[in-house]
Amino acid sequence: MDESRMELKVEATVVTRSEGTAPPPQDAAAPNKRPHEFWEDVIFSAVLALVVILVNGTFVGQEFSHFTYRVLQRQLVPRDNPQVAVVDISQLAVDEHRATPRGPLKNLLEALVEYRPRAIGIDIDFSPEERNGQLHFIEPDDPRFFAFCESLRERREVPIYLGISRTQSLPPDQWLGFARFQNLAAALLLPYDPIKSPRSLAPTGTGEKQTTAPTMSAAVAGTVQSGRLEIFFEKFAKRQIAEGIELEESFIDYSLRERLAEEYIHVSAHDFEDSAALKAAIAPQRSLISNKILLLGDIRGGSDLFENPVGGDAIPGVLVHALAANTLSTAPLYGFPEHTRLWLDFALALLVSLGATELENYYEDRRRLITVLTIGLVTAIICFGMLVNHTRILWDDFLFVALALAVHPFCHRTFEKLRHDLHVWLRPRKRGVA
Repeated sequence: MDESRMELKVEATVVTRSEGTAPPPQDAAAPNKRPHEFWEDVIFSAVLALVVILVNGTFVGQEFSHFTYRVLQRQLVPRDNPQVAVVDISQLAVDEHRATPRGPLKNLLEALVEYRPRAIGIDIDFSPEERNGQLHFIEPDDPRFFAFCESLRERREVPIYLGISRTQSLPPDQWLGFARFQNLAAALLLPYDPIKSPRSLAPTGTGEKQTTAPTMSAAVAGTVQSGRLEIFFEKFAKRQIAEGIELEESFIDYSLRERLAEEYIHVSAHDFEDSAALKAAIAPQRSLISNKILLLGDIRGGSDLFENPVGGDAIPGVLVHALAANTLSTAPLYGFPEHTRLWLDFALALLVSLGATELENYYEDRRRLITVLTIGLVTAIICFGMLVNHTRILWDDFLFVALALAVHPFCHRTFEKLRHDLHVWLRPRKRGVA
């Protein structure tokens, strides 16, 4: 009798389910998917963070970081009062040796210091060149010009820096030929990454403390503004570019590029011929000189042109130095150290994954779930982009993280299917063993 009742119950159950009737809802106290779903999200987040770090070192990762940088860069609002100005010396006649004549440069420096600039940097390579194993000055009177700059610097209390390139990897006493001039030297390092400006280039692994020349932008900027916890953020990131060579660099704010390219101190070729005419030409432009950082160079660029990472025409080297100096002296841009970035990517991925899992449990319609997740991610991206101008923090892989998180529903569904298929595949074998 009891066996017949059990058979009837089984048949009823089979008939009911075959007719499409939903099974009865599980009791609240019944086991749910929360525990294993949580660990799935933890694993997914850890894998995502590692993938982001690994991909960042590839060409694809670098291109994605540059794209993110351009997106964030467009959110930066130009400052009302830039702290730098470019002095165009493209009209200065070049002699037969293609070296910039020192005499007109002396007159120009004397005219500029009258209006008390904060610092002056000259985007010209004054370093001696090596011939037959010895260093030779480009111009015979270079030592006298260096001595003039040193004297002017002491008399008028205006820091003056002379560019070096050929000798920047040599000991300090050879940067400008003599040890007494080493404080005038500033390296004209080329950007290895168009979105960042080098600060220094130093040998590593020697076990000895190395003295390296500061880059032009870092030298004229002087004391860098601070205000962030260095344990979480960094102004200068270090990376090894070759065996035994370490590069220290910082982000550049390009929001002032158009204004600096238009508002520069112009000196004509005629003005360079006479010191009185030069002073008369400089006087009307005193507002661009007083208490400003001045970079002297060719505003046209010539062969000294660099990629514009924001988009548009190439940028003259002197303008890159000016933008980097303005960024450091007014409002530096911050990035995340590698260890902070790893934990940030993991924490954000875990937070979004847990939220997505909860939404999956709440929304049965997958289209609605994807819509909600998309709206949430787009809102987060817009908010972060708007906050960049205030926080000055550039998280240059956040779009890549957002893209990875956007595929969370697909990844979760794929993982669930694989887990189910594996469970079905293993079930017959367990019965056979029993």
